[in-house]
This record gives sequence, C-alpha cells and structure tokens, in this order.
Amino acid sequence: MAEKLTETLLKGLTPPARGELYTYDTEVTGFALKLFAPTKANPKGARTFVLVYRRNGSLRRFRIGAWPEWSVTAARAEAKEIRQRVDRGEDPARERRERREAPTMADLVDRYELEHLGRKPEQTRHDDSTMIGHIVRHIGADRRVADVHYGDIVALHRALTDSGRPVLANRVVSCASRLFSLSLKPMQGRTGPGATRRRATPVRAWSVILSRVGSGFSAAPSSPAWSRDSTSMAALRRPIASA
Repeated sequence: MAEKLTETLLKGLTPPARGELYTYDTEVTGFALKLFAPTKANPKGARTFVLVYRRNGSLRRFRIGAWPEWSVTAARAEAKEIRQRVDRGEDPARERRERREAPTMADLVDRYELEHLGRKPEQTRHDDSTMIGHIVRHIGADRRVADVHYGDIVALHRALTDSGRPVLANRVVSCASRLFSLSLKPMQGRTGPGATRRRATPVRAWSVILSRVGSGFSAAPSSPAWSRDSTSMAALRRPIASA
C-alpha cells in the first residue's frame, strides 16, 4: 500500500488484527509508517516511522521514531536525510546497531584486566590500575570507546601536568596506549568475527573502533577551532608536550 502520508491518513488507518502493516509514502522512496496490531497498552495499534532500503541484497529497516511524537513532516525530512546517506553507499541501520553494541570504557578496562594484567607482577597491576583509574575518571566509564579521541588524551595529560604530576601524566598516556591498542587484538582463545565474550565486541568492530580512536586534532584542546586530521594510533604513543 502506497500513498502520501499525512496526519489525517495516519489517524484514520485501521491496525491489522495481528502482526504489522506497512504504508509507504509516495514522496520519499522507502519512507513508511509501520502500524502494529492492537495491544492492551495500545488498543489503537502503535505507529512508527521507518525507512526501508536494501544493502548488499539484504532488506534494512531504519526506525525513525513513533507517531505522534514525530509528526509526518518531521519524519519525512529525517527520512530524506537517511535516504541520501543510503544513496551515498552508507548503511545507517547497520551503523546504528554497531554503535549500540559498541563497548564502553568500562568494557575495555574489563578486558584489559582479564587479558593483560592477570599475568603481570603485583606492583605492575597496582600501578596500571592506578593509571587506568585516572583515564576512566577523566573519560567516563560509560563513554563509548568509539567516541574517545586524541584530544581527550591531550586534555588528561594537561590536567595531570598542571596539577604538578608531569611524570604521572606521561605514564598515564603510555598506559592509555596499551589500553586502546588491546582493542585491535582478537579476544584470547577466540577467532573470527563472532569471537565474543560477555561485554565484548567482535574483532572486526574493535578494528573499526580503533581507527576512530586514532583520529586526532591539529590544535590543542584550548584552541577555538579544532580540525580532525589523519593521526594514527601512533599519536597515542608519542610524548605529549607538557608545556
């Protein structure tokens, strides 16, 4: 079923007895309203806007938002932007799923402690735990690893240096290098893209994440204008000027 989606049309749609029903818009390819069967919580049937598209032969459904929280006009505008991304070769639904499943800093620390610290001397474990504490407190335990960038490490180094601990600042940066570099390695005892453990991420996803972590900034954090450059993970390993 296809016709121009309007507020009047949505209000008059009859939900299916069971399952779901799609009503496609005639203005934006793939833009549709997904109408669900009635439930006790929603006797008129929930209504959600989606964009349906194909990528590599597979059908994808990108959820935009529920009606009436999203108006038809707003949902259509969003669908147009998503459609443009699809036309450029992107896969918005997959990217959203991968981001939702992406590990947090807490996940990365769990893995580091499990795979790296366990075989180290007690003093090394103590020292690394102290430095990791600084890293996590500064960046945030719940922050996605994919959102961490070189500017965060610069800011952490600067904060420690300004507090009169330049040696610790350098050691924390070195620990950060080991921590993030671990993400490029397969989970111990597992192989292949499905090599996951609780709170872990497939090897392929770790590689994608680290390529983003390596994105740097051509200016210091205090600069009014930052611009991303192609700094690699080596940026995390090089000393950061404490001046």
